[in-house]
Amino acid sequence: MNTAIHGLSAAAALAAIGRLTEMDPARVEDLQPLAAGMTNTSFTFRYDGRGFVVRLPGPGTQSLIDRAAERDAYRALAPYDLTDEVVALDSAGRRITVFYDDARQADADDDSDLAVSMGLLRRLHSLGLDCRRRFDIDGMIAGYEGLCAANGEPPYPKAAKARRRVAELLEFKRRLAVPEIFCHGDMAPVNVLILGSGQAKLIDYEYSGLADPIMDVAMYGIFSYFGRRRLELSLEVYLGRPAAPDELARLCLYAALAGYLWSLWAHHKGASGQDFGGYGLDMYNYLRRYHRRLFKSGLAQAALAKPGAAGSAGVAASEPVLA
Repeated sequence: MNTAIHGLSAAAALAAIGRLTEMDPARVEDLQPLAAGMTNTSFTFRYDGRGFVVRLPGPGTQSLIDRAAERDAYRALAPYDLTDEVVALDSAGRRITVFYDDARQADADDDSDLAVSMGLLRRLHSLGLDCRRRFDIDGMIAGYEGLCAANGEPPYPKAAKARRRVAELLEFKRRLAVPEIFCHGDMAPVNVLILGSGQAKLIDYEYSGLADPIMDVAMYGIFSYFGRRRLELSLEVYLGRPAAPDELARLCLYAALAGYLWSLWAHHKGASGQDFGGYGLDMYNYLRRYHRRLFKSGLAQAALAKPGAAGSAGVAASEPVLA
């Protein structure tokens, strides 16, 4: 095999295979770059006739991801046949998993694939897994802003106004005080594998942690570049019923906050040498659109007025919404 075709990353992939497993790198066959993935660099390969994927952490990753939490998530999920099969995962984020020859990624624009994806989320959220890590979107935004500040202001319009919007959203989130459960944190069609048998797998738990479950629905929508109608349809499919105003409010909340978060992520990654084109601005625009939808449509007021919301008078926080 001519590893020069794939450059230094291929050499690093072979080194990782040898370091993490008992496989002999000299016997690795058909090492090929995997197109999917924005956070890491991955390769498929074959060894003794079986297919595998080796993942190498991308530039700037160590400052963003808690690798111990990722290992904890895979261990906790191991009994449920929900994830891909992990062969090895080290503290630096190098990982080897089984490659499914007959698998495809979910098509976000296909209604049946959307149903499969939301079904996986319902199953994940229903497990009630313990987790030492929160998907602390407040802290992550602050941390990403600090990382970006070291690289210059992100090239997005009206940055000062955006920060005021984010402050309003975080205060609204605080007042809702929705109980948190184990969430995926990076819910995207690329992380849903549909096998030839019809079985589906939810993969890549780098960002997993405790959060509002509707956050995962919102992330699937923004990563799929959904407009309002399909984003709200995703929530209905997840819930198995029409969404209530307070649930729609939470969907808007996380579409806006996650859009801002991942726009900062794109800027930081860009400073680390990875160019994602217009992705950062696309994510940033979700902040503007869904901040307006939340606060101009009456959804925020309806959510805070609902009995059980922390923002309503004299009552405790509501239970998380699950189908």
